[in-house]
Amino acid sequence: MLILRFVLFLIVFLPFPFMATAETSRVFPGKEWEAASPEEVGLDSAPLDRIAEYLGGEGCLIRHGKLIFGWGDYAQRGDVASAVKPWFTHFLLSAIEKGLLPSLDTPISDFVPCLKDLNPSLEWKDRLITFRHMDTQTSCYGVTEKPGTAFDYNDFQMALFFDTLMTKVYRVPLEAVDDQVLHPLLTDMLQCQDSPTFYAFGPNGRAGRLGVSP
Repeated sequence: MLILRFVLFLIVFLPFPFMATAETSRVFPGKEWEAASPEEVGLDSAPLDRIAEYLGGEGCLIRHGKLIFGWGDYAQRGDVASAVKPWFTHFLLSAIEKGLLPSLDTPISDFVPCLKDLNPSLEWKDRLITFRHMDTQTSCYGVTEKPGTAFDYNDFQMALFFDTLMTKVYRVPLEAVDDQVLHPLLTDMLQCQDSPTFYAFGPNGRAGRLGVSP
């Protein structure tokens, strides 16, 4: 459903030139978003109301750098579930850029040696898991297939991916991932107003669940 909503957003609201009927100028937000009506940026409010009703939840639309439509409590942080995966990818690629990780094909077992001893009956297949496998959901961690041979979406591998990336590659304790990784290396630069967190369910919850507002 998250993917469907994102696709709908791309189809309907990307700023194609032919969609604009009003004279507009592109602006960048300051400390707060500048607001405008849909009509002021060449859109019709009625279809937006129908889309908001169909999608439910909360959301907002930005066009030409202005906040032009919103529904629900779109300024409230919430768990984005699987939509966190592009954020993990960002930090993975950033680690390579910063020289903290040699490449996407670095074995996870270089950082988590116990993987080398798992599943001797399956020819110690987990020794072969790389960061690329983790990022593309093909690690096959916890199942019988060998890494790279099947798509296997599971929370156990995502937890291993996040924990290894943060505590072994970035060398930051999980309780400090917001202050030492998430904020300074991404959301502070983006000037997020809602202080996103990798503890979407609070400090006593599991690290790795992203809480951020639309």
